[in-house]
Amino acid sequence: MTQTALEYTDLALDGPDSLARLQQMSRIAASTWRRWCELLKLSPSKATEVWEEICAPLEQVSGQRPNISYFLRLRAARGEVDIQSFKEEVAPIRHMLGFFRMIDDSSVDIDELPSTMLSYYKFALEHTFRRQPFERFVDQWIYDICRVFLVTKLCKSDQVTLSKALRIIADERISLDKMLTSAVKNCGSDELSLNIRAFLSQSTEDCEKKSSQQMIELFRQIVETIYNDEAVHTKGRSQDPMLLEKRRRTLQAFDPQSANLPSPEEAQALSRKNNKKRQDAQTALAA
Repeated sequence: MTQTALEYTDLALDGPDSLARLQQMSRIAASTWRRWCELLKLSPSKATEVWEEICAPLEQVSGQRPNISYFLRLRAARGEVDIQSFKEEVAPIRHMLGFFRMIDDSSVDIDELPSTMLSYYKFALEHTFRRQPFERFVDQWIYDICRVFLVTKLCKSDQVTLSKALRIIADERISLDKMLTSAVKNCGSDELSLNIRAFLSQSTEDCEKKSSQQMIELFRQIVETIYNDEAVHTKGRSQDPMLLEKRRRTLQAFDPQSANLPSPEEAQALSRKNNKKRQDAQTALAA
């Protein structure tokens, strides 16, 4: 039986009871869950895991509904791993998206980034990581996103954004290696350019000698230097001291390897704690 046939069998075996349970837990219509599962060829049991382990805890902690369909699309691309391994990948991906939103950089094209990151995630699973220098797949994915971002900063053009560059690679119009090689050749000879060249040119052997955390620290240093330089030499928003300070704080907090998602139990405990704080505040106001 083919993989596709198996997926449809899983969908049929889970049946309407699973969808009804999802509707009850999430307050989202069973018909919507069925449409998502059918479009993504994702079994309701896997969709239930995504809701219970990822979406529901995030909603409980933040009070806002997360982008459920996005998590389901990621899960559909990574169905072979168990839900806990998947959560370990989703947390850094979510952290990366938050980082690029917060740095407020026109070279990111943030409205397009979630979909292009997803496209590159799928592409990377099939192509990029057959030779994987990092222990975890997601660490290599993070490293390559960082490298492509630095390529866009080297180009210094609003026409070259992170979203567009990732889409070009995912569509196989250019390989990541060719993009990086071209960028390295165009690097200048100043100290910043040399540091960028070193980061982009890391070989598999170089990466194996460094931890993924060391690579992220080097990335933070390079990007902060870029923003400091833009604040001095570039006219416009980059000179805004408040924007520069915001970017520095965002870089200091950038740590995708340590990102995690709350467990259902942690989310419940935090929700109870927050509810108690609100009740205590209301009691104090009423006194």
